[in-house]
Amino acid sequence: MLAGAPLGMVSRVAMKWTSTLPVLWAFLSLGCPANEPPPPVVPARDVVAKVNGEWIYGDEFRREAQRLQIDDPEGEPTAGVTAEQLEILLTDVISRRLLFQAATDKSVLVSLNEIEASYQRMRSGWESGAFEKMLEGRGLTNSELKQELRQTLTVQRYLRDHVYSRVAVTDQKIFAFVEAHPERLSEPEKARVLQFVVATEEEAKDLARQIRRGKKSFEEVAMEHSKSPEGKSGGDLGFFAREEMPEVFARAFKMWPGQVSEVLESDYGFHVIKLIERRAERELEVLDIRDQVETELRREGEREALTRAVAELREKASIEMPKENELAKYQNP
Repeated sequence: MLAGAPLGMVSRVAMKWTSTLPVLWAFLSLGCPANEPPPPVVPARDVVAKVNGEWIYGDEFRREAQRLQIDDPEGEPTAGVTAEQLEILLTDVISRRLLFQAATDKSVLVSLNEIEASYQRMRSGWESGAFEKMLEGRGLTNSELKQELRQTLTVQRYLRDHVYSRVAVTDQKIFAFVEAHPERLSEPEKARVLQFVVATEEEAKDLARQIRRGKKSFEEVAMEHSKSPEGKSGGDLGFFAREEMPEVFARAFKMWPGQVSEVLESDYGFHVIKLIERRAERELEVLDIRDQVETELRREGEREALTRAVAELREKASIEMPKENELAKYQNP
């Protein structure tokens, strides 16, 4: 009776059916021992949409909406999300459900060991209790998180084995791309530098002084004091072109190898850099950039394949969407 009914009607029928349970149970229990209490009545869950007969429940969607909230400058989530964001989110949730259903139809499976390994990678680096507190703030239990990981890993395997496997990047495509983008065969001047970043100018000057006097190496200072991510690896930023980095790094293109700069200020803090090598502009051969171009073309092909796969699944699917303005109640998750 409910298969083709609108969601609103389905919810009303479900609520009405649930409300009659106590009376129904009282009638049925007349022939039962008096000391057996009736089971608790489970309230009907709020429903957002229906995809090939499977419900997308309101509590699940509300958790998804919470993740859209952008932290304010003090680290607290914003008051809510926009109607447009909710519409995009629902489209994404439906797409993921369709992909998971397709994976199930293809008997794609992931092991408990794979799920556990993914879970452990996710929680690594968190201090004791902090991970559980984060989950609590997101309205998730460990069990629910592992269920989400199972679905995510299953979809990833389905995409790898049944969607992305059709993407082929031939030499012909690579040469055609290079021919259409001749600028890729010209590499601009590049510099390789080490850097450390600290909060105050005084600290930066003191650390640079220690380096120049030989008390510590640049790498040691970066590992011990730098607040930038590459500090853990000695501050090595690798090679970069002038236009690829913030303006503060333009100084590197006026230095000689081995030189340590003065203190440089940016929005990120106070930098000191050391030039390791400068590489002049040069012309490249196709083989020099072949792997890079192949990777770019493969990623583009996979994005297009994913878009087509989801479109095909949606076209064949039976999807019941919420009525206009029904998503508004999720704007303040």
